[in-house]
Amino acid sequence: MQPFEGPARTGIFVSYRHGDNDYAVELLNSKLDEQFGAQRIFFDARLESGVNYVHAIEYGLQSCAVLLAVIGEKWLGVADRQGRRRLEDPADVVVREIGTALGNGVRVIPVLIDGATMPKSSQLPTALRELAHLNAYELGARESDRAELVVRLESYLGALEMRPPEPVQPEPTDVDQPEPDRSEAAGRDPYDLVHDLVQECIVPPGVRERELPLIRLLGARGSGKTELLGRLARDCGDSVPHASVDFDDDRTTTLRGAVIELATQLGRRYPKFGQVQFRYLMLCVLAAGSGFGARTALSKLRNAVLNADPPGYSRSTFDAVVDTLQESGAMLNWSGILADALLHGSERTYWRRRLRTLTAVQEFTGAPTDPWAEGNAVGSREFDAVFLAAFLADLRQAYADGRHRSDRTMNCVALLDNVDAPLGERFLNLLLDLRQSLPPDPLVVLAASSQWQPALVIRDVPGRPSLAAWAQRRNATRDRDSWWYPIDL
Repeated sequence: MQPFEGPARTGIFVSYRHGDNDYAVELLNSKLDEQFGAQRIFFDARLESGVNYVHAIEYGLQSCAVLLAVIGEKWLGVADRQGRRRLEDPADVVVREIGTALGNGVRVIPVLIDGATMPKSSQLPTALRELAHLNAYELGARESDRAELVVRLESYLGALEMRPPEPVQPEPTDVDQPEPDRSEAAGRDPYDLVHDLVQECIVPPGVRERELPLIRLLGARGSGKTELLGRLARDCGDSVPHASVDFDDDRTTTLRGAVIELATQLGRRYPKFGQVQFRYLMLCVLAAGSGFGARTALSKLRNAVLNADPPGYSRSTFDAVVDTLQESGAMLNWSGILADALLHGSERTYWRRRLRTLTAVQEFTGAPTDPWAEGNAVGSREFDAVFLAAFLADLRQAYADGRHRSDRTMNCVALLDNVDAPLGERFLNLLLDLRQSLPPDPLVVLAASSQWQPALVIRDVPGRPSLAAWAQRRNATRDRDSWWYPIDL
């Protein structure tokens, strides 16, 4: 196996309270720059004007191996304008910096300046109480004190770089299975080439909003496309949120069913990732299962999810859609099973309580009937567009969510097989249309097929697939077909 890796952690993050001996912090930062290079040090005082500091801090936390929590005499007691200690505010920058680093398993070193002492656990908010049990470094005013801290950092970072990689388990082999074809262009197994491309795509840069290609894997029957998708799923494991859908499966009969299946798989719990709440999508399911009242309710959803700059989901959105359905006289058919798959925690509890207080509500044990499910039904494509746009809006919202933003260091992966089936082509064409008009989403799509429908010259693709090569071709035309990245197996 070749497990995918998150962003490399090689940096040093300097967390400090502004106004708590900034001069001492500046001297420390200068010493770190001198020894490790400024590119490895996150120090917010040198952020350029106009930079989104929240995004910059999040990226710094994603890429750091060590966080230095600089604690001075004022660090514990600094208060806001209302007189409340800033440490009691969960949104406080210092609280979020240190809390995120502790939660991510980053080495946190308390650095005491100006004779400050370590705070007691009882003086810290819950998210930071572990800090009280960490061994601190007392930083004096002498150059030798800073030099000693640098020596300790060098020792720790050097040990990280020399740590042997986790042993890789060999792939199970079948003696009757032929040896896979080798890529003539690079002399490598095609899987290695695809794996490297996916690795590039799943790790977002400092600015998360980046366009991603639709990777089309082409090959005749028996060329190993399905096996390749299976290997990618195994390498995603519990680290990368991923979902698989086979459009040639008898159970995949509608586009909306395929979208719900993707959401159900992506919505399961992944370590340190949290669970994605598919709120907009659940509203679509509720509306579509409510018969003739659905069209009016979906128009409200359309305005939210098909907007280039959609507002964040709020419970007022839920209330507006539900109220519209009730006013139309529709019977609200909702599925508790789908609610359990698409919603989690307090959000799921809220939905259940809210719906149970309404009249004309019927709960199904399975998925509610969708009167517009057939591909040739009037308005079916319009409904499909809202469903898929809702799914993408929920993913974008999940990665913009401040509570989990720093934890979500890798994009989601959708593994689609037999997309040359009519339903698969319909799904991809609709996804292309939406990506042309909506903000970038965090979904890496790999679609396997034996045929190539769009008129695109495959030989123009370089021998070694890379995200940079695709982005260059994409930016040259910006047309609909430029989203494709075909790879001939």
